[in-house]
Amino acid sequence: MDINLKKALRMTILKLEGLEYLVIGSMSLYLHGINVSPRYIDFLTTPEILVEIFVRLKEYQTKEVYFDKTEGRNSWRTFFNIESIEVEVLGNVDNLAWSKNISGNKVVVECDGIFIPCVSLEASIIAYEKMLRLKKVGLIKNFLNKPC
Repeated sequence: MDINLKKALRMTILKLEGLEYLVIGSMSLYLHGINVSPRYIDFLTTPEILVEIFVRLKEYQTKEVYFDKTEGRNSWRTFFNIESIEVEVLGNVDNLAWSKNISGNKVVVECDGIFIPCVSLEASIIAYEKMLRLKKVGLIKNFLNKPC
């Protein structure tokens, strides 16, 4: 993993300690052990927790919080720049792909001594199928089906 990406992930996770969220997207896949190269970090949370994340990361913010209806996101959204890495946070209102059940889809993954709440691979399959991102669905299914 890129050194700045690793620093940004670590710094963000430490700043968000005690909050309910999930790492989603390519970063989650990478942390689960799938051979992908994430370029940024995506977080999914509730609109209420997005407000607290905004407070904790304000100094890194690059875009105001706004409501995004495009592509079925139906979420509050904001962006940050940490260690030259884009960090996106979605406050899920009624996202068509990602479930609102954050704790029910959580898998905690250890990386370099920190514990990171990631979306489960099963929930990722469902989300990527809804987004018609079938290449990612295939990557995850191949990973899950590969023999030990």
